[in-house]
Amino acid sequence: MLNVDILGGVARVTLNRPEVRNAFDDALIQQLQNSFETLGKDPSVRALVLAGNGPAFCAGADLNWMKRMAGYGYDENLADAQALATMLATLERLPKPTIARVHGPVFAGGTGLVAACDIAVLPSRREGLGVAALEAMAAGRPVVASDVGGLAEVVVDRKTGLLVRAEDPTALAAVLMRQTRNSMIEVLSADYVRTAYAKGLQTGIVVFRHAIRNGLIPVVTIFGLQLGALISGAVVTEQIFVVPGFGRLILEAVFTRDYPIVQGVVLITASAYVLVNLLVDVSYSLLNPRIRIKGGRDAP
Repeated sequence: MLNVDILGGVARVTLNRPEVRNAFDDALIQQLQNSFETLGKDPSVRALVLAGNGPAFCAGADLNWMKRMAGYGYDENLADAQALATMLATLERLPKPTIARVHGPVFAGGTGLVAACDIAVLPSRREGLGVAALEAMAAGRPVVASDVGGLAEVVVDRKTGLLVRAEDPTALAAVLMRQTRNSMIEVLSADYVRTAYAKGLQTGIVVFRHAIRNGLIPVVTIFGLQLGALISGAVVTEQIFVVPGFGRLILEAVFTRDYPIVQGVVLITASAYVLVNLLVDVSYSLLNPRIRIKGGRDAP
């Protein structure tokens, strides 16, 4: 019913009842309660991610369980209701950052799981997720809505009204890998590469000494542009995982209206971004000797 994995200080609790769309019954509620209490006391766990297995995140209460409850007496129904409330309260009061990774539809009591977490992460263009987002925002939780491509994310905090655009580092790496592949395919079809092969050069020499340097020019350009996205994403990651850095510093400065700190952080990060892009331009001359910083020789 429930899978619990701990990797790198992050505990991943996965609802594993895909045959009933991860609907919970009294047994699953008790397992969640025990897991939350154990992980909350585990000093090696720094954060908790709640996810679901299968096409849905959670469909709420199991219908078979509700049918059984129809024959229960008052005391038994009260005990079941208190067990559910205790489980949600334990999740809400967990002394670790909790993230609901909502990958599919969520309804009824499943929205309570989302609202009890500190952060709700869900695709912005998937059906059946609007209720979960509204429940989370009504509970004052930040909502992270990812677009279809998985690149852009927007964090909306109902209490502060703060909007932060974050980036997924894995998606950025995928963009670089895709661009590298496309550039190498184009470069390897050039005339000078065919000439190198015709002269009998080995494939490794052709690729790593002649082709890859020209193929890396657009890749380096994209990397320089993506740095700004990584800097903005630090605001989210540092806040969630309580990591001291520029992201948390500027966020706390905004909340306390400490304008000198805000101006200083913006100045330093903007200068770093400009410096990196300057280094990207300089690296062009190292990758391709035909590109000169001071220009080529004057034409006769």
